Amino acid sequence: MDPVELLLHSDGSINQSEKLLFLSRLGESNVSFVESSSSKEKTMDQLAGRPNCQNFRTNSIWGIEFLDPLFSLLADTISFYIDSDILFIRPF
Repeated sequence: MDPVELLLHSDGSINQSEKLLFLSRLGESNVSFVESSSSKEKTMDQLAGRPNCQNFRTNSIWGIEFLDPLFSLLADTISFYIDSDILFIRPF
């Protein structure tokens, strides 16, 4: 079985005690967190020279959700993205 490593993008709504809960349940070596400010900086750097993409990233929630995961772990050639508020909370 391949190891699973979770990179959780936070919009600031996950507090420190919740982060500690994630780490205790899933293991410190399996979970890491990215805050929205550092994610935005990294994504905007990767989109340098692409003003339409930068505008989309800056002005749309969809820009954040589509683009930030692409640039989170540049060394990973394969990753999967799950948007938890859509997948687990909202009824369809």
